[in-house]
Amino acid sequence: MTPPSSPTSRSAALAPYAEMLAASACFACMGAAIHWLGGHLHWSVVSFFRMFLSALLLIAVAKARGIPLLVRGEPAMWVRALAGSLGMIGNFYALTVMPVSDATAIYHTMPVWVALIRWVVYKESLSIVQWTCVAGAVVGVFITEEAMPESLNWGLAAGLGGAFFYAIASIGMSFLGGHHPQSVTIHFSLVASGVALVCMTLSLPARAEMVPASATIGAALLIPAVLGSFAQVLMAGALGRGHNVTVALVGLSQVVFAGLFDILLWDRAFTPAKIAGIAVILVSVGGMAAGRIGRGASAKTVAQFK
Repeated sequence: MTPPSSPTSRSAALAPYAEMLAASACFACMGAAIHWLGGHLHWSVVSFFRMFLSALLLIAVAKARGIPLLVRGEPAMWVRALAGSLGMIGNFYALTVMPVSDATAIYHTMPVWVALIRWVVYKESLSIVQWTCVAGAVVGVFITEEAMPESLNWGLAAGLGGAFFYAIASIGMSFLGGHHPQSVTIHFSLVASGVALVCMTLSLPARAEMVPASATIGAALLIPAVLGSFAQVLMAGALGRGHNVTVALVGLSQVVFAGLFDILLWDRAFTPAKIAGIAVILVSVGGMAAGRIGRGASAKTVAQFK
């Protein structure tokens, strides 16, 4: 007869889920802050401060903990950083012009892109279930797009492109050496800051949107960096203690939190078509992620990447 589990063991078992849920809430808060800031500043300004301030925070923590910093890194690290930077551009632009829940749902198509890229580049076979998930994600995006105003089509394209490049960055992580995860994250944050700075420089017509109109808006630039950094720490802790499908899939709750922000902060209505489209995307992505992990992929490969 199996003895009943103690409250301590139950708490330990639930801890990764609680951490991932908290990380999802923080990421959704970050998305809402980016969306609000996008109404006051150019998206490249928001992107730059999100990544640069995060890098400074992570460097401070790394110095305090004795974690080495990576300046040069191997080619795989640069591929990861540059692809992730392009993904950041697409994701942040989508967050500034689209409802937070729409942009977040599109971002979460990343596991589908991971599977398709591996199928094309590495000739990895996909099961019938995985192909069904690919088809479901396409249908879900199409339904969601049909429920959007035409003015948001560029945001949709940017969001899908961002998820594609995030997928390349995610695959690149599997080729990295035994570097500390925080060292890799700092390297990415610094490279992404440089890419965002280039985008700011090239956005000459939008110079009026480069400078915060008030001290409040300027101070608000800290919010995405702090929330994003805190969420990354929580997510790393969750995946470090619970490498399994269910913990990784809890990350999809970020879309639910984002939807709540859309309703509470911007009074946005959810039509049946929009709800159906987002639901089909999440079910398809969840099935794809479960399939990838079930076939030996790490939960970290299909988890959130920001």
